[in-house]
Amino acid sequence: MKKYFLWMIYAGFVSFLLIGAVNRTLAKASDVAQPGGLNQIENQSHASEVDGAEALVQAGIQAQGVVQTKSNREIVLQMEGGFNLEIARRSWRFAQEQGFSPQIGDVVAVIGFDEQGSFEIISMTNLSNGQVVHLRDETGHPLWATEH
Repeated sequence: MKKYFLWMIYAGFVSFLLIGAVNRTLAKASDVAQPGGLNQIENQSHASEVDGAEALVQAGIQAQGVVQTKSNREIVLQMEGGFNLEIARRSWRFAQEQGFSPQIGDVVAVIGFDEQGSFEIISMTNLSNGQVVHLRDETGHPLWATEH
């Protein structure tokens, strides 16, 4: 009986964690998919010249936001649609390593694409001073992965 009770507690705990993970993923995905937030832009190149992955990246999503918070770990942009876009982890570290340093209140334009519910940044432009940083190549591969 004791083993049964412990297994029930374990199963409940694992279920709780899985439900939390699904809810967090759905919340993040809905932030990126808000209507009026990120606008699809036209493909600048000829589709016949690129494969499917390159066409997806080149027909990226473009939006603008105002820097709300900034730290060494992340930057948070309040986007046109009123939702927040968090740029963190390796993308933000690489941008900082490239000298990208917007200030709170600066307007930043981002170009990116959706990859399985996650918004991946291709490039960012600080519209307040014209500074540009590229995070991914034309096929969507991260530039920090090609560093030597």
